[in-house]
Amino acid sequence: MAERQSSKTSSRRTSKGGGHQAAERATQTWRQPPKTPRAKMVRKETRTVRVPRSRGAGRGWGTWLRRVNWLQVAVFVGLASVMGVLIWGIMQEPFRISGSSIEVIGNHRLEAWEVVRAADIEGANAFTILPSDVAKRVAGLEGVNEVTVRVRLPNRLIVELKEFLPLVAWQTPEGTRWLSEDGALIPISGDPPGLTLIDPMGEAADENGNLRPSLLAGLAVVAQMRPELREIYYGKLEGLYFRSPEGWTVYLGEEGRMARKLAILEGMKQTISTGNTPAQVLDLRFEGFTTFK
Repeated sequence: MAERQSSKTSSRRTSKGGGHQAAERATQTWRQPPKTPRAKMVRKETRTVRVPRSRGAGRGWGTWLRRVNWLQVAVFVGLASVMGVLIWGIMQEPFRISGSSIEVIGNHRLEAWEVVRAADIEGANAFTILPSDVAKRVAGLEGVNEVTVRVRLPNRLIVELKEFLPLVAWQTPEGTRWLSEDGALIPISGDPPGLTLIDPMGEAADENGNLRPSLLAGLAVVAQMRPELREIYYGKLEGLYFRSPEGWTVYLGEEGRMARKLAILEGMKQTISTGNTPAQVLDLRFEGFTTFK
């Protein structure tokens, strides 16, 4: 009996001791290292993969209508309507240019109808006219120096001209031509030039049939310094020459400083008038070698 009790007592102690040790081991498991080495552990990662949607999925009329900005659509439609009305309005009759709505200013030798015909804009809409193109066409008329074109709504067009002033009327066997200081042809209309060049043989022309530039420059100086002179002649040997009020024939030639020659002529008036023998010809063709006889 004593042995049985002692065995029971020892078994109870063993069971109590074992339970206590198991509890202690359970509380200390977090302190023990893992059985698998850390170098061989595999880290698990979670990845999110986006599955592509089919082409027609989620794009129905309902989705499309929800995405539309109806305010922007309304603004766009309103602007388009206004633009359409404006385009329709400006193409109507009140904006069309007619011959009576074209005003020509500054024309003294050209007729207004010539300018209107050259402009070539009758029936055009005022909004489609390019003033630079109209000015270019009008500038092609003879005697036109500058052109300014302005458009005034609804259908008014203003063409302002600056014409060349005629310098000389050049008389040749082929006829008479009016020329400006730069040789441009001037329409024979209105007041005639103050100076006439009489070229009986047509020898003052260049190879193109135009008056030689040197003669044109000389004529401009003569017209400025001798405005009372109305006629001047040209000869192949004499160059430009004229008959002075004193009764002398003055040869000016073609080359050299024309202003200097006319100044010499003015200074020699007194000398020639007081001489014993009146001069008939005063030769100024060669500057520095003035002769009279």
